[in-house]
Amino acid sequence: MADCDNSQYALFIDGDYALNVDALISYLRTHGKPALIGGKVWASSAPRRLPSDPHYLSYDFYPYSRFPPFIAAGAIIISRDLVQPLHIFSYFTKHVPFDDVFYGLVAKKLGLTLTDLSDLLPSWWSVPAADDTPRLRTLIATHRFGNLAEVERIHHALQMNHG
Repeated sequence: MADCDNSQYALFIDGDYALNVDALISYLRTHGKPALIGGKVWASSAPRRLPSDPHYLSYDFYPYSRFPPFIAAGAIIISRDLVQPLHIFSYFTKHVPFDDVFYGLVAKKLGLTLTDLSDLLPSWWSVPAADDTPRLRTLIATHRFGNLAEVERIHHALQMNHG
């Protein structure tokens, strides 16, 4: 079993992602920093106001026209030094039912700068096509799989430069 007490980073990743662990380690060794919170940053996103929308937030609940920058749920890298402050400040932040937006609010309270890693950890909206092997080779992780053959192609492409 790994000794998590010695880890420098935490990775929160959904189960439907393909992860290239070697690429992640290489990135962190080269570009990691003590105050890293990174992933696909949504710099300016508006709350959805239609009651029929599954991501609906009323004006009474959230009266602002924009969310603060937040990292899309799915794949988030956080340096160890930030985990405890994020946890503590979460108790003093109004709960929003969307974890990515909620932790964007917490990060704003802490004055954190979010690192956009869209090119390495794309969100669902920016995932390259399964046949875009050159682009897939540069990724740390990706998701949005259509079928098993697509999963296998993406896995193979992720491993080609880091195996």
